[in-house]
Amino acid sequence: MATESVVDDVVNTPGSLDAPGEAAIIDPSSMTGDIEVIKEVIGENEEVLGYYGRFKSFVLTKRKELKPWGQFANIARMKKPANMSETMKRVSHNVETFQANYIFVMLILALYCIITSPFLLVALAFLGISSHLIMNERKDRVILGQVISKEKQLQLAVGITIPLLWVSAAGGTVFWIVGMSLFTVVGHAAIMPIPGSENPMHDII
Repeated sequence: MATESVVDDVVNTPGSLDAPGEAAIIDPSSMTGDIEVIKEVIGENEEVLGYYGRFKSFVLTKRKELKPWGQFANIARMKKPANMSETMKRVSHNVETFQANYIFVMLILALYCIITSPFLLVALAFLGISSHLIMNERKDRVILGQVISKEKQLQLAVGITIPLLWVSAAGGTVFWIVGMSLFTVVGHAAIMPIPGSENPMHDII
């Protein structure tokens, strides 16, 4: 009898059991927060993948445009220009022709500066690793009782990196890279004749 009484109480209690075959009702408003979070994560992933895709496309394009290094560094063909007019023509032509090679040379110079400057290497490594961790975890952190958002965390990482860059004399390094790159590119482009220009009839034709 006691069992039957309990069963009767459950059955007669309003909303205690759903009707057979009746699906549970979910309040859409309760899912709004989760949907917004999912949209934010998807948007961030698409943005990161977009940057990566463009960078990868750029690298592949420049790789295809690379001229043979034997042609680029053909010392036998190098010759002093006759005048400023010829120099400008050579620079204009060769910068367009060997653009991918020049970019590769500039990257080598930049990599050399980073490797030979320990403080600069530490600063860039800290910024890269911290940014990667912040973007991957996508969550706020509590530091000294304060909630720090993802954006604030990135700003903090940059703020810590700036003194390291100052100690490493990053400004001087950047100027050196730019100066050496210009010297290398313009110097090479000026002494590398345009194909066919060695022919005395080239200017007449």
